[in-house]
Amino acid sequence: MNLKRIFTRRPRSSGPAQNNEPISPEVAPATTMAVGGTNVFTLPSSLGLAGDPRFESAFGEVSEAGPDGELSASPPPTRAVGVMGSAELRAFFSRGHFQSGRYHGGRYKTQQALELGKREIITDFQLLLSSLMDQRHAKRDRVQSEILKMQDFSAELAGRLRLTSEHLDRQIALLQEQFKLTEEGQGWVLTALNRYQLGFDRGVTDALDFDLLVA
Repeated sequence: MNLKRIFTRRPRSSGPAQNNEPISPEVAPATTMAVGGTNVFTLPSSLGLAGDPRFESAFGEVSEAGPDGELSASPPPTRAVGVMGSAELRAFFSRGHFQSGRYHGGRYKTQQALELGKREIITDFQLLLSSLMDQRHAKRDRVQSEILKMQDFSAELAGRLRLTSEHLDRQIALLQEQFKLTEEGQGWVLTALNRYQLGFDRGVTDALDFDLLVA
């Protein structure tokens, strides 16, 4: 009997097979920047922060062509469904006001930049309201012209056209009211302004937290 072979035999392990590969150094845990309970981006604490692509993606140029992020798109107001059904107003409230505000807040971080951003939204919305009113004025003029032609031909058609004209008058009055409220930052535009404000505050907070981590 080979006693040397018996006493030098390696003990049999009852647990899982051991990994004989070299143990790599422990990786430092990631540092997560959070604002208001929402994770913004994650940076490894063992790496430098400057030039990190995830930070660049957070504060890079942002397109307002459509929603980008949970609060990027401003939901349209629930009032005046008929007027709000226009493609122009739907497109306005589909812009990324939150993301735009976040970009401006992260880059500029000043009250003046915030006010300029809000003023731009107000001006854009007033121009849009003016365009919608012009469209309805033109349509109402055509309807009024048709009423004059139809009143001797068909009283029923003339009555239906009068209802259309009255409906256009109500829409024009509603748009005029919103135009005045918009100048004060109220009315429908308040939805977009609030989203821009939230995004701006978020951008400022993200930028300050990032600067602190870099320091």
